[in-house]
Amino acid sequence: MDTTVGFIKRNGSVVGLDGTSVLTFSGAKFGNYYVVLRHRNHLSIMTAGALALSRASALYDFTTGQSQAHGTNPMVGVETSYAMIAGDANASGIVTAADANYLFGFMNNTTYHNGDVNLSGIVTAADANMLYGNMNRATNVP
Repeated sequence: MDTTVGFIKRNGSVVGLDGTSVLTFSGAKFGNYYVVLRHRNHLSIMTAGALALSRASALYDFTTGQSQAHGTNPMVGVETSYAMIAGDANASGIVTAADANYLFGFMNNTTYHNGDVNLSGIVTAADANMLYGNMNRATNVP
């Protein structure tokens, strides 16, 4: 197992910390791996199957359908694609009232905060509405 940190851009692509480079996993040997995406306040997702990873690996696109991620309905439809499920403000792996309580404790906070589940830059009622729309959804990552 190896981990790395990156940015998930608005278009869904994941890049290195400089905002443009591809992600690298310095400790992983070439082989087949399940890839998991974790986000500070969204439910984690994992590739539907193991991917062959090497220096020349093809890109993987979660956004094309629910079947791209492991589990039953692991993502949410957004316009014409799919995205991670927002609302896990306390990072428990399930969106519950505890996440709402956490969010309400930071209402109108304008710093980088887990309560900002819609990523607008401020914790508002819009975040609570998004959270409530995903209530009782849980990650499918084992």
